[in-house]
Amino acid sequence: MDLSKTIPRPKGKQRITPIPGAADIQVTEPFRGRIAGPTLTPIAEKAATLNEPNRQNPPHLENQTETQMFIQEMRAQREFDRERLFRDEERSRRKSQLEEEAKISTILKSIKDRFPPSSILKADGSNIREWEKSLARFLSEILHNPKWFKDAIDGIIIVDRIDEAIARGMIIGSVHDSLLWDLLDAASAALIYDTIDNKFRSISRSAQVYAWEVFTSVDPTKSDNSADVFAQFYDAVKSFEETNINLDMDDMMGLILQSNLKGPMRPLFNQKVDFFMETHDYDTKLP
Repeated sequence: MDLSKTIPRPKGKQRITPIPGAADIQVTEPFRGRIAGPTLTPIAEKAATLNEPNRQNPPHLENQTETQMFIQEMRAQREFDRERLFRDEERSRRKSQLEEEAKISTILKSIKDRFPPSSILKADGSNIREWEKSLARFLSEILHNPKWFKDAIDGIIIVDRIDEAIARGMIIGSVHDSLLWDLLDAASAALIYDTIDNKFRSISRSAQVYAWEVFTSVDPTKSDNSADVFAQFYDAVKSFEETNINLDMDDMMGLILQSNLKGPMRPLFNQKVDFFMETHDYDTKLP
């Protein structure tokens, strides 16, 4: 195509210099302008791209997610192990406690079956010496210390839970039921023993009468040898010393009368004797 023939020439004296090589340019379609810059993606296509199901995270984000999941798994495993350890420890503790309670129950039952009925502490405390002797025998056999209560009061020994339970059960099972109300609130077995000891420390007339009745009940015909008879008299005389009986004429007459009075005179006589004992400060010198 010859451009010099299609382009009109301006009128006048103006001249247009032809462009070299313009005769070889082929025009096939109209000219369209283009805006320079990045290509804009349509909104619909962009939304579809963001919602792709198989989209992969960058490597650094992928590694961070795996690390967080691993940490969470470790925390969950640690909590599970802690709860399992707590359950195992609680189960072992209960099992050990049940075994200890069974052991204590067996020991206390053995003591109750073998404790002499005559040594059960009476409500008036008249046989407190005999009761103490029986306690000392069982303390020596089971706790290996006949003075366990006194040593516990003085803080000489360290008391563990099992020994405390055995000692408490031993005392409670060897006293008259009327004495229990004053003993159950005590904080320890040693304090129970101390309460009983202080309650019956003062000389009571009932203790003297009991010692006299033991002395007069000695029967030589029931013994096979003289040594046994002598031992019974020796124990009775020792009880006289502990209860402050001098065995003079007045004491002997009073003991005989009080132990043999019958009918309505006995309560009145006992009341007068008890009043006399209360107004005179007799103290027991415990060994």
